[in-house]
Amino acid sequence: MLKDALLKCLDQVLDIISIVEGLEQDHQQEVYVEVGIGRHIRHIADHLQAFIPAVESGVLDYNLRRRGHSCEENVVSAREMLEALYINIQQVSFREQDLEVISEIDVSACQTSSFKSNVSREVLYLINHTIHHTAYISLLAKTRNVTLPASIGLAPATATFLRAAS
Repeated sequence: MLKDALLKCLDQVLDIISIVEGLEQDHQQEVYVEVGIGRHIRHIADHLQAFIPAVESGVLDYNLRRRGHSCEENVVSAREMLEALYINIQQVSFREQDLEVISEIDVSACQTSSFKSNVSREVLYLINHTIHHTAYISLLAKTRNVTLPASIGLAPATATFLRAAS
């Protein structure tokens, strides 16, 4: 269930990529690079890529980032990376286990903390994190007159509320 939900979030990121790929080259560059959509995509991918080996090792280090990676500026590179991530997530066994999570915690100094978590909790975090960033991406796209489907970046509880209201 959690794996399927995470894959649906990744489907939304791939939908964003498809829409950007359909733009004229100059507009694509403006939307993807200049307003920062590529950085959000890379950031989402970094978190997912940190999670995959953690299922085997038991250590999830969210400090592992690839700032400046080609996927930030090249939508084709982003698609390739996301498709590979999708396959990797499909193949990971989401067995319940404890994880040690490592993350920097202070914006004014390098201070790292580690704490106990588990696979389910971290997958839930990855789902919420991805939704949060796709919501930002949707807002950024609108600043350049690109409208994404209303479902992109919509929280599951909000989607349930909207379905019940209609």
